[in-house]
Amino acid sequence: MTIRLHHVAINAPDPAETGRFYRDAIDVDIRPDETDPGCRWLAGANFYVALHPANPGSQPDRDRQVCYPGIGHFCVQSGDGEGLWQSLADGGMRFNDKPVALGTGAIYAYGRDRDATLVEVEGVPNAEPQTPIWFAHVAIVTPDIARLSDFYARFIGCDPHRTGRFDNPLFSNVTGMPDVDVSAAWIRTSSIQLEMWQYHHPPTGPASPTDAGAAGYRHIGFCCEDLDAEIARLDAAGIAVAEGDPVGGQRTAWTRDPDGNRVALVEIVDAEAPLALDRLADPDIVKRRLAAA
Repeated sequence: MTIRLHHVAINAPDPAETGRFYRDAIDVDIRPDETDPGCRWLAGANFYVALHPANPGSQPDRDRQVCYPGIGHFCVQSGDGEGLWQSLADGGMRFNDKPVALGTGAIYAYGRDRDATLVEVEGVPNAEPQTPIWFAHVAIVTPDIARLSDFYARFIGCDPHRTGRFDNPLFSNVTGMPDVDVSAAWIRTSSIQLEMWQYHHPPTGPASPTDAGAAGYRHIGFCCEDLDAEIARLDAAGIAVAEGDPVGGQRTAWTRDPDGNRVALVEIVDAEAPLALDRLADPDIVKRRLAAA
């Protein structure tokens, strides 16, 4: 597999201030964007979060629920889930509840950061508490999980390794919504996982892509070593992508998934490039953990 999840992009009213919140709470590095002085890149152990300036006057949707369609959340994990939850809460993240055990051995919590962006926090078993905090997945919520799963299987080049339908009553504590009934699918990449959700109750509404500059999640970014080869492969798979202008020594192609979410595919050939995954502290941590599970 040559395509890996590289980053999730968020439009923030104040990227510098939001970056400092995450730096202090989960110990990520803040890197400036050489081509956009208003943007900040958060470099975690195995993944990037790009913080772009939101359009002036664009306000976060503070009432957004986890069942709403679109890019739903990113997930941070730690061997010390309670400590991770407390660090984010101390920084000002508002959680639906304290971490909840769902019977998997892990503990889970959903919270909203200073910009009301949804984030999932997990404490996982069999990880040393001193292990650096890492990113586990990016989630998309969809009204048609079969259609979306098919698209990303073709885009990434790998079928979901796990699917299921879940109605654990404890989901209500985690999500802050009653009587949750949800289907999910997971696709592995060698960096982190892509997670897809369709809520049956409360139901996920029709897809409604947001403006590219609106506050909140902006796009999902993947990376590859040979953009020309991937464009040809995607074309053969029925996925049209359009290449943009090279920026900062990187080539990027763009598409939208069936729900209208923006998807970037970036060519990063040089492992020493400023935003290469291999420059991060532990880019293979999720791959190792999934292999050992």
